[in-house]
Amino acid sequence: MTIRNRVATLDDFSGELALALSKLELEAAQGSRNQDEQVDFVRDISRTAFAKEVLPWRSHAVKALLFGLACVAVEGLLPEGLLVGSFRRGLALALIACSLAASLTCMAVYLRRKRLESQWLENQERLIASGRAFLDL
Repeated sequence: MTIRNRVATLDDFSGELALALSKLELEAAQGSRNQDEQVDFVRDISRTAFAKEVLPWRSHAVKALLFGLACVAVEGLLPEGLLVGSFRRGLALALIACSLAASLTCMAVYLRRKRLESQWLENQERLIASGRAFLDL
């Protein structure tokens, strides 16, 4: 994904990332490249991507885990005569297992996306430090 595509997908309604990108493109066209501004821009993109694409997976994992804990609490609070004991325990166990599986899956997605985002940031910083034009990638 190019920098322009990434900015287009991550930019909010304020357009701050698009404005900073156009400033960097104008500087690149004039031949004056400021590496510090480029690094700051790439870090801003990464921070925005982390907030919009990575962090929600962690909150999904916590919600799934809380759902499993709520199932345990509800199963313990239900009166004995409400459902047949083995059916109730089986249903509660199935809900707990599903919520645990969902929580672990969400956490795995969170950790994978976090790793990919940090790798992307490191690659972009390395490109900028080497003097290559990161806007063309």
